[in-house]
Amino acid sequence: MFFRRNYEENCFFALVVFAFYRCFYSSIFLFGIALVRGELRGASWRWLVPALWGGLALAADLIIWHKTILYIGAGPATIMANSQVIFVTIFGFFFFKERISPWFPLLIPFIFLGLFLTIPTIQVLVSPGIGFFLGILVGIAYSGYLLGLRFAKMKAGENYPEILSLAVFMAVTGAFVGTYGAVVEQVDFIVTSWRSQLFLVLMALLSQSMGS
Repeated sequence: MFFRRNYEENCFFALVVFAFYRCFYSSIFLFGIALVRGELRGASWRWLVPALWGGLALAADLIIWHKTILYIGAGPATIMANSQVIFVTIFGFFFFKERISPWFPLLIPFIFLGLFLTIPTIQVLVSPGIGFFLGILVGIAYSGYLLGLRFAKMKAGENYPEILSLAVFMAVTGAFVGTYGAVVEQVDFIVTSWRSQLFLVLMALLSQSMGS
């Protein structure tokens, strides 16, 4: 049991390091793209506050999601993370006065039940109830990130520097993940393998930056 706990902790540490470098490198790439596009000239900075708390929400999403992956598996954890569509709809109703179907509140219990049934009951490190709770937290955190994106765009108006704001989102996320890993988990972020660093750079460039 001691070996298994050590193994799980090491896996989580590796995921934290991966998340940090992915956000760190992508923030550099996105900032460079923003410079080339001239987004720093005449840009409105009213989007900055939503970008800050949106970045914190994304950092919380990554940390909890990686924990959930280790506890209940990658598949169930990812499916549970998709509960963000529920919370995005709810937040849209309260913050943006968006209309929702009268059927939506009635469907929520069935959606949650379906998500709960995806959690395995064997070969997991926590009970299905805890796994469900963590998965819901992932959905809430990611919906907070999406909400931050939307508020940032609303605050900036027509002069919204989209790429620059994404660079800030990624920088804040990376800084928070790095701080959490170093202070709370005492993770070593030194990656000496050039192949591993190249892989992280390519992931940040292709999926995190170009995919954004």
